[in-house]
Amino acid sequence: MEVNGPLYMLEASLKIIHLTNTLILENDFYRIELEEFPSEQVSYLLELKDRPKEIEQIKNRISNEVVQTFITHNLLLKLGNSNFSAYFHRRTSMGINHFPWIINKKEQKILVNYKKYNLIKYPTFISERKSYRDFSNNGCLLRENELIKILAYAYGFIRDGKSRTVASAGGCYPLEIFIGLQNMTGFEKGIYSINFHDLDLQYISNVRDFKEFFVGEDINYDNVSCFVFICYNPQLNQQKYGDRGYRFALIEAGMIAQNIAYCVNDLDIEMINLGSYIESKIEDNLLNFNKEKKWIIHCIAVGGRSNVL
Repeated sequence: MEVNGPLYMLEASLKIIHLTNTLILENDFYRIELEEFPSEQVSYLLELKDRPKEIEQIKNRISNEVVQTFITHNLLLKLGNSNFSAYFHRRTSMGINHFPWIINKKEQKILVNYKKYNLIKYPTFISERKSYRDFSNNGCLLRENELIKILAYAYGFIRDGKSRTVASAGGCYPLEIFIGLQNMTGFEKGIYSINFHDLDLQYISNVRDFKEFFVGEDINYDNVSCFVFICYNPQLNQQKYGDRGYRFALIEAGMIAQNIAYCVNDLDIEMINLGSYIESKIEDNLLNFNKEKKWIIHCIAVGGRSNVL
């Protein structure tokens, strides 16, 4: 690649190209172009590559947005172990490419040979699994005892009080669950945290309208009884596993979702795994996260009745 400006190699895989007011950061994984980047800020950052302890001084001299760019992706300053999982999380969050997928209305016909399948006896919690989008309550709201059972199945403690209902790499259990309640008997609409040691819910804040935090029009968010926000604290397993801890957290979140599916099917309650949540709005406005320490990685909508009980 032809370079028309200074080229810096801070490590074997990372190139930093400074072109007047544009800074290009490039390695084997990504290429980022930061336009209108003042040259004096670039020069100052380059001077600090061997002085990582001066991070507090950096914050006082250049804009916080610029600092966060470098801290989040660890592209320039040596501030500890690199965290590519943080970069991946940001780049795959809703808002980077708002509603990034294309809905193809053409249904693909797949021919299945049921000869061998007919020999398999599925339990009902598998054979009757279904995703719902309308969430019709049929005159019966989700009850507290049902919610507690769902949470216990999802991530509760079993046996010795240390193991839980899902496996976790290294026994780190880096996930935290928050609940958004509406259309729930005996509960004020809002956000709740959960103490899994006694399955106690703690009210955090009110929410005017949950559907503001989602995109898409194919789901009736107003009829949902409970939104399950599965969140990840990277410090709890990345000290042991590094960036690979993010992969383990996603697997763990999937097991939680599967447990919830088993439970709601047994209770005859509707659910759907959601990909339409807007991470930044939920993290900033609902959960008030420090986004360097905790991220939302999955969301599930629960509630509504398949049939009147």
